[in-house]
Amino acid sequence: LAHSNAVAAGLMLSAIFCLVLESLEENVIFSVLGILWGIVLMYISEEILKKRFQHLHLGALNSFQSRQIIMVMGAMTIHAFGEGMAMGLSFSGGAVLGTFIT
Repeated sequence: LAHSNAVAAGLMLSAIFCLVLESLEENVIFSVLGILWGIVLMYISEEILKKRFQHLHLGALNSFQSRQIIMVMGAMTIHAFGEGMAMGLSFSGGAVLGTFIT
């Protein structure tokens, strides 16, 4: 499992760098603002979780691990919402495009 996680993390890191480089070529200001917005959003989310769920325990997990799980679940939910919107909107270009995208 550890090797699979390492491979997946490496693939995601390489994808992130490719996307950032591509976005910097398009518009540097929006790219930097987007990156900074993401950092600020993660910081604010972590601070809110620390204050509201300071003593949260999920099963045998301690408070820090429980907050990590909530952060991952929240990030995956936001990510999946964006992907779902993109897939749904792709059908507005026609059934062929929508089928191709999905």
